[in-house]
Amino acid sequence: MSELSGSLEDFPLPDVLRLLSRRTKHGVLHVYGDVVRGRVYLDEGRISYATTRSTDDFAEGAGAENRADADRRRLHLEEVGHEDPELFNDFLKLQITEVLVRLGRETSGSFVFQNGVIPEESVKEPFSVDEVLAAAEAELKEWTRIEAIIGTTSRPMTLVLPIEEDRQIELSGLEWNTLGVLATTATTREVAERLQMFEIVAGRIIARLVEEGLVEVAMDPKAAKAPSAPPPVEEEPVPSPVEEAVTLLREQEEEEDDEAEAVEGSSDLSEDETREVLSALTRDEPRSAEEFEGLGDDEPADDGNAGGGRGTDLDEQPPASELARRWRNLRAGAGES
Repeated sequence: MSELSGSLEDFPLPDVLRLLSRRTKHGVLHVYGDVVRGRVYLDEGRISYATTRSTDDFAEGAGAENRADADRRRLHLEEVGHEDPELFNDFLKLQITEVLVRLGRETSGSFVFQNGVIPEESVKEPFSVDEVLAAAEAELKEWTRIEAIIGTTSRPMTLVLPIEEDRQIELSGLEWNTLGVLATTATTREVAERLQMFEIVAGRIIARLVEEGLVEVAMDPKAAKAPSAPPPVEEEPVPSPVEEAVTLLREQEEEEDDEAEAVEGSSDLSEDETREVLSALTRDEPRSAEEFEGLGDDEPADDGNAGGGRGTDLDEQPPASELARRWRNLRAGAGES
């Protein structure tokens, strides 16, 4: 039965394990990450087993670099524990550490603890939570260094060919076997599966081979086939109602200014025409528009007559442009086009 559950965002895995350790819990902690799922078994607050597989069978390679090829095979707890307890203890701790590293990298997800559940395989000497977490933290730092060289465990690797003829290369058995797997291009995870070793061991070996110039990170086929994304289209900002109103007022003001300039720039009355218009405007009797036919339309001929009219003082009268406007209005009222 479940007695503890929560979110990994609120309670990271190390904090949950320390809490279960202080309460000396006995059972299994299910971790449901977005990418990795796994189980961590506790015996009186100490970690007895951990796995990310669907079953609890102990069936992974030991992962020690100095082991013989015959020993790197699928093994069972009871068999190995009787043959070499010390080796088995190191092997089991390495597996639990790697599982905690994989589960601890999940920053989102959930967890559920079930009290009283034990693994299918029994463990005689469980590990302290602090001890395993310290080992997991150290391995996580090493993974950071390894991934800076080889990328993720799913990134393809390939051999570097050719090698200089006079170069002397010294390789261990594991490194040579790793090169054999990489001859057909493989990922770090595939190397670990083929050679029955932990991913941290495979990553450590491949990182060294990359630094030696024997292996290189291959281009990801998915990345090579993926079409390049088109450049983002910058959308013009949509003006706010206030900005639209201001723009409309400015356009209206500009139109009015243009009309005013057009009126002021039209044909002005000459000095003689101005006197004639003023004279007509000051007469008592009305005058027809025909009397002023042609005034303001064309430049008048210079006949030397600077005077005329009734001696009106031009400096006291409106400017010629204003008189021209009045004259056009007068013509329009008389039906002139």
